[in-house]
Amino acid sequence: MQQQDKDENHTNRRETLDGLCSTTGLLLSIVGCVVLVHVEIRIQEHHRLISYSVTCCDKMDTEIHRKVQ
Repeated sequence: MQQQDKDENHTNRRETLDGLCSTTGLLLSIVGCVVLVHVEIRIQEHHRLISYSVTCCDKMDTEIHRKVQ
């Protein structure tokens, strides 16, 4: 009887540990996806800002050349 209780207790602990590991893995996967999306959005924002700066510089360059001529 005692051996059966120990085996059942061991099985319960193993199931609890397996569930905890599965939950932790799922949460890490979700966090990883969220981080990837956040980084992609930041990259797009930086690209937009750089493009805007280049456009502004091109306009100023064109205006300066026009005034010089």
